[in-house]
Amino acid sequence: MNEQTTMNEQTAVADEPEVRVAPTMSAQMRKHRDKYQDTVSYNNRLSKNNGDEVAQLLAGATPEAVVAAAEQLCGFKEGELLAKYAHLNNGQRRMNSGNRIRSAVKRGTVTADQVARALPRAS
Repeated sequence: MNEQTTMNEQTAVADEPEVRVAPTMSAQMRKHRDKYQDTVSYNNRLSKNNGDEVAQLLAGATPEAVVAAAEQLCGFKEGELLAKYAHLNNGQRRMNSGNRIRSAVKRGTVTADQVARALPRAS
């Protein structure tokens, strides 16, 4: 009977479709870590980014500036993303807003020039 149970379990497993598990964020980061570029954040701390055009445009921008730019560029009302991300820390707000901008650039609904104009200029 024990052999029969084992055979049935093996057959059941073999008949089930293969389930693919998405890689974890840390696995993705490890995979691409060597491509990250050193940069300096808005508060003069060392940071890293993926080096794409959007990352270069956003380098050194404050979380508030990136959130405001994302609102402007992605069609949100002023303060809408800030309210949505209120429970996040500054780095998470900046990252999420930057990802929204990056996605819009990839879709072609926003250009790099528009991103540059939406960010305050450093004095």
